Amino acid sequence: MSRRRSFVAFLAIFGATALAAVPGRALEAPRLLADIVPGDAADARPSAGGFIRLGDRLIFSTLGATADDEAILWATDGTAEGTLELTSRLCPIGCEEIRPLGSVGGVALLAPRPGRLWRTDGTPAGTFPVTGRFDSTGETARVAPDSPFLFFTACGPILGCELWRSDGTKAGTRMVRDIAPGPGGSNPHSLTPFHGKLYFLAGGATLADTGLWSTDGTPEGTRFVAPSVNNSVNGDTVLGATPSRLFFTSLNTTEQLFASDGTPRGTRLVHRFQPPPCTEHDLCQGPILRYLLPVGDEMIFTASDGVHGPQFWSSDGTRAGTRQRSDLRASPLDIASIPQPLKGRWIFSAPQRPAGTTALWTVDGSFAHPAPVTGCQGGCPEVQFLFPPPAPIPAPSHLLFAGTDPAHGAELWATDGTGPGTRRLADICPGPCSAFFDQGPDVALGEAAGRTYFWRNRDRPTPRRSSG
Repeated sequence: MSRRRSFVAFLAIFGATALAAVPGRALEAPRLLADIVPGDAADARPSAGGFIRLGDRLIFSTLGATADDEAILWATDGTAEGTLELTSRLCPIGCEEIRPLGSVGGVALLAPRPGRLWRTDGTPAGTFPVTGRFDSTGETARVAPDSPFLFFTACGPILGCELWRSDGTKAGTRMVRDIAPGPGGSNPHSLTPFHGKLYFLAGGATLADTGLWSTDGTPEGTRFVAPSVNNSVNGDTVLGATPSRLFFTSLNTTEQLFASDGTPRGTRLVHRFQPPPCTEHDLCQGPILRYLLPVGDEMIFTASDGVHGPQFWSSDGTRAGTRQRSDLRASPLDIASIPQPLKGRWIFSAPQRPAGTTALWTVDGSFAHPAPVTGCQGGCPEVQFLFPPPAPIPAPSHLLFAGTDPAHGAELWATDGTGPGTRRLADICPGPCSAFFDQGPDVALGEAAGRTYFWRNRDRPTPRRSSG
């Protein structure tokens, strides 16, 4: 092993902090395992990333502590003895990131950008590429937990952006169908499993076949279902599923909600909402109906009837069953985060009037009376971002978030949805400095063995961002 690789290996072995985040286990104070980038080198940057769980281990990659260090793929169980270098050939010259796509058939799939798709079983011999070069990869999905392959979107220099599938082998990794032949491709997005198939939104070869598509993983089983307008990857159109129905949105001078049983005949318009407001210079706000949250057999979302401002709405897929839930004055819900489940309630972040600072909010299962969380000991913090919930746990007892109070920078907090149950876990970067970089929830690297791994800032003062 070269001298440089030894340096990178030492950093990668310990490059995370951990926090217990599972039911029945007390919240553990975060602890530093090692300094990933020792000292204050101006060109230093975080070196470990692309974390993905494979059994009881994490697979991750290093692009180097500095721009001169090579990229290496690792497997670790959280100990020095259980950390193994898998390959240093993953990332070609000019590679900008190594993105984990998911796991299937006991292997993890990773996509350098740009570069070939790689697979690993956690051993050097089982780590190798399975495709040609991609410019980038996007969303991933599996139809079911035991599905034999993983769907993902990928963009290539010749075929454009299309839907692919992989079972972790070279022979089993291929494009599903070339929906829009040519260098642009169909740009599939919003991959959503429903009743044994994968549904997605894509731009067809013509406007007539642009909208909702379905696939069983074969070219002949990939079919157009229904049209949608302004279908794009910038958030104009979203797709989601409840146990009985698919829901998707469309923009045609107004926001529209559609419901479907997955067939062309069973797809219908459910409700038309008011269009997003525009200024005198035709600068229109983004869609208010920007997410679909399945709760039971209904879909929860934010929308506006043109009178009450953005509010929580719900739909069971029928016109009569689509109704407004909340009635907030000066509602901030158009820029609220997506609610996360927490002990029978839901929690999200949104501005708090009149201060305008971002606060924790909570609402019960009716979604009728959302309100900011108050009564935190020492005062409730301003919310910088919420951590994604632990993937295997549908409703954890606590959620993690980065919060800022008057005496501290952005530090790690936990909440059970109440003021007394909202507390700072540690002052990781003591004093007014912040424990986190500015990349938001991207600091969360992954979960394994009941712990959440995340990036934190080095122990030195950093400028704090003003809430104003």
